[in-house]
Amino acid sequence: MGVTGEFKEEQFLTLLSYVAEQESKKIRKRQAEGIPVAKNNGLRFGRRKYELIMTSFK
Repeated sequence: MGVTGEFKEEQFLTLLSYVAEQESKKIRKRQAEGIPVAKNNGLRFGRRKYELIMTSFK
């Protein structure tokens, strides 16, 4: 591949890394904006809470 090919490959991987990081930041920003809106609309996050029924076995 040679030095030029390795340099181009490194630039390409750096560009892909940058694009992925920017997309991740956008996703986190949209989530941060949407979570308060969803909570105000009554949406609950997380697992459902189940009531445990305690029975004893003798």
